[in-house]
Amino acid sequence: MTYRTSIVIAFCLTVTLAACVDPPGRELDQLDPERVERTATVKIALIDDADVSAASIRVLDEDEGIVLDGFVASEEEREAALAAARTAMPGETIVDRLKLR
Repeated sequence: MTYRTSIVIAFCLTVTLAACVDPPGRELDQLDPERVERTATVKIALIDDADVSAASIRVLDEDEGIVLDGFVASEEEREAALAAARTAMPGETIVDRLKLR
């Protein structure tokens, strides 16, 4: 191994390791486990619904309710996604931010 190769490897390792370190004073936000469970429950319901392309839909738990955001191919898919979310989280507000592709 040449001297130049050693320097390049050392530089790459240094940059890689530096990217893994949090800067001092930076707080990491912890996710609320209840919100994570709620979004996961809705996402699973979307995945299980054959009429919904769940990969195109993001599920968020916001103050206004459970938000479905993303794209659907048709109004039928929109209605199926909303119905699946309502079934998964009965009594919760489901916010429709879905856009037709």
